[in-house]
Amino acid sequence: MQNRKNNRSGFTLIELLVVIAISGMIFLSVSALLIALFASNTRITQLDLLQQAKNDLQAELSNAIRWSRSVTISGANDVLDVENADLSHSVYQIDSNRRLAKNGVPLVGNDVAITSFSVRNLSVSPAYASLLLLVSLNLQSSSFVAVHDTMNLVVSQRASTTASP
Repeated sequence: MQNRKNNRSGFTLIELLVVIAISGMIFLSVSALLIALFASNTRITQLDLLQQAKNDLQAELSNAIRWSRSVTISGANDVLDVENADLSHSVYQIDSNRRLAKNGVPLVGNDVAITSFSVRNLSVSPAYASLLLLVSLNLQSSSFVAVHDTMNLVVSQRASTTASP
C-alpha cells in the first residue's frame, strides 16, 4: 500500500508555477506586439487622411488662384480673397475649428487641423504680368497629434491681373 502512495503521477506545484509564469510572459509579449501593430495602423491611416486633405487643398487653392481675376492677401497673410471669373469672391481663412474654410465652409474634415496658414506674394514687381504666390499650410491630425505634414504651394495666375498685399 505504501508503493501506491509514492507512485503518484502529475506535476508538482513548482512546475505548474513555472508554466503559468512562462505563459504569462508569452501573453504579455503578444499583447504588446498587437498594441504596437494597432497603433502603427492608426498612424498610417492618419497619414493617409492628411495626404488626402493636402491633395484636396492643393487642387482647390491652385485652381482658385490660377483662374482668378484678382487676388488680395490680408490679415497678416492669413486671409486670401480671390475674385473669380464671374466676379464672385472666394475668401480662404482658418475657421474657429482650425480648418481651412472657403467662404465659411470647411475644405477639410474634422480629423485634420490646420496649425498655420500663410500666403506670400513672390512676384518680382507689382507691374509683373503674372502673379506668383507661395501658399504654406501646416496640417495636423486632430486625433493623433504626432502626425503632421506641411504643404508649400507655389502657384501663378494665368491671367494678367493685380494683387494687393
